[in-house]
Amino acid sequence: MISLQPVSLFTDPRRAKALGVMVGFAAACAWGVVGPASPFVPGLQAQEEQTANPHQLMFVPPPVEGVISLGVYDARGKLVRVLARAAPVESFKAGLNGLVADWDGNDAEGKPVPGGKYYARGIVAGEDVDVSGEAFYFNDFADNTDAPRPSEVVDAAFYAKEQAAVLVTADKPEVLIVDAKTAEPQHVPVDLPGRLRLKAAGPGLLLLGQDRVEVLDPKTQTVVWREKGEGLRDVDSDGTRTLLLRDQGPVLLNGQNRQSLEPPARDLAYAAVLQSTILVGTEAGKLWRLDGPQALPLETGDPKPLLDVAAGREDTAWLLVKEGDRALVRQLNVRSLEVRDLELPPDLRGATRISAARDRDVLLLLIKANDRERVVGLRYQQARAQQSIWEKWFDRARENFPGFSLKNGQVMPVNDPGESSPVSVRAADNPLENARQQVFQLTVSADSSGTWLVNSDGLPICQVSTTKGVKQVKWIPDGKNGMRVFASDGRVVEEYHVTGLENLYRFDAGSFD
Repeated sequence: MISLQPVSLFTDPRRAKALGVMVGFAAACAWGVVGPASPFVPGLQAQEEQTANPHQLMFVPPPVEGVISLGVYDARGKLVRVLARAAPVESFKAGLNGLVADWDGNDAEGKPVPGGKYYARGIVAGEDVDVSGEAFYFNDFADNTDAPRPSEVVDAAFYAKEQAAVLVTADKPEVLIVDAKTAEPQHVPVDLPGRLRLKAAGPGLLLLGQDRVEVLDPKTQTVVWREKGEGLRDVDSDGTRTLLLRDQGPVLLNGQNRQSLEPPARDLAYAAVLQSTILVGTEAGKLWRLDGPQALPLETGDPKPLLDVAAGREDTAWLLVKEGDRALVRQLNVRSLEVRDLELPPDLRGATRISAARDRDVLLLLIKANDRERVVGLRYQQARAQQSIWEKWFDRARENFPGFSLKNGQVMPVNDPGESSPVSVRAADNPLENARQQVFQLTVSADSSGTWLVNSDGLPICQVSTTKGVKQVKWIPDGKNGMRVFASDGRVVEEYHVTGLENLYRFDAGSFD
């Protein structure tokens, strides 16, 4: 059978990396049996049966296990109608000595064909033809579900050990719970309008909109808490206490208790709920600790403009600060006022959002630049020779691309994708004729049902993928009788490996008068 092997590569936009299992392409060729188990007599290539319908004939395909593609051709050999593509034998009507094919006399557009003689020809794709999903390019947040592929990464938050919660826009917003070690994320739909921000709130997901904040339970995919009101600047929660930072001032929620706090400044922009206190700050870098009704200023000695703030373990906070044209991570203990500045690797100094674990020194950063979003998880290790040492535990990206091309077998973003040349495949001997077949010239095309391997005359042979909305396909030969197929819906490029193409068998099925 054609099957999709449990193979997948996690990829950044330029190269593939090992990730996990890529499965679930249900539209791979479905197989019936044509061969020793067939009730039809081997050795008959095409036997026409006289019926009342002049557009019906009986045929016997080659005696091999596989699926059947069948087309109608005019006298010049032009394909005028596809009758079956990658169809199992049981999808055909059975006659006395073969399979029955019906044709309504119309072409592919549903128009009656001119008078004359037309011929039925087909191809059986044997069971050893194999299609396997290999890789995604330009979008590490794409998966094998029927969900639309993400077109933007909006926000990201540390969720649990080795997990990130990533807010994306596909056809509508949703949160992906992504495990660093597995391929398939959990999809959590979001029904909140406007531009959103995402944080973790204990086991829940906290979403901040323009005039509403709500907490989603990822397991039940239901809203467990909601607060409406205009002027929401920021919000943070440890799962028990929640601070709403409004235009009018901070509001602390703790169970049924609701307490309005006096704002230490009118331009507060950030909030972090710590173990025993609350941190608030302005974009200019001024910080306060809220202990009940009191707001105590925090003098760090070297204030820097703030890009974002995240609660860490105990009473520490992680500040993403701006130093010149780059981002710097600052760890602050709000009780002891101990400050530790940590350099980021050069490729992460454009970070705009920071999130952190509440029980250990683990971070998650969002970097947006040049039509590309990247979510990176870091563990702080040590400082050596005045350089910070980080261990990376998560790294996934998404990139806009105008089109793609192949250079030395690598997928590259390009504006002028060009065309792929047909791939020549020398097939095995035809078991009906015991003779060498002509070389197949194979290409790939896409329609509303997915991507198909196609013969040079236009007859589809086998479905490569079920991805809808494919805008571009390319292919290259791979080994003696294989192909690598690349298909893009504009949000991701998928790679497939097709092998065993020597197991293609042509046959004549007779003629229609």
